[in-house]
Amino acid sequence: NAMPIQTKILLKQVTVQSSIGDGSSDISTSECYITIPSIIEISNSSTYNKEPYISEMAITSGKTISYMTSRDNRKRAYDGGDYAEYWLRSPDASYSRYIWTVDSYGDVSGYEYPDYSYGILIEISF
Repeated sequence: NAMPIQTKILLKQVTVQSSIGDGSSDISTSECYITIPSIIEISNSSTYNKEPYISEMAITSGKTISYMTSRDNRKRAYDGGDYAEYWLRSPDASYSRYIWTVDSYGDVSGYEYPDYSYGILIEISF
């Protein structure tokens, strides 16, 4: 409700798929206006071009976010300029408790526990 009506009108609902985690390759689907990127959406590495990650590709675009595929472009800084780690929506399917993140150097890591405190990067669909 804090968003201006002119902006709300422009928002587009998208279908987002994500692995359910816990070492499973099962996929959950949600209808969202604001999302968090998946591992396959920010990396064009063939390492993630397999299930369940390939199913996490945004249904609306069906491709990697072109400006997020390099280390430097994945870096995000907090106010003050320090780069920091942030969560992706993809659980690491090889393990039961790890989730993919992007670290302060722009590299992806799949060995992070869900109780760690990191930032989030949101995507808004217009």
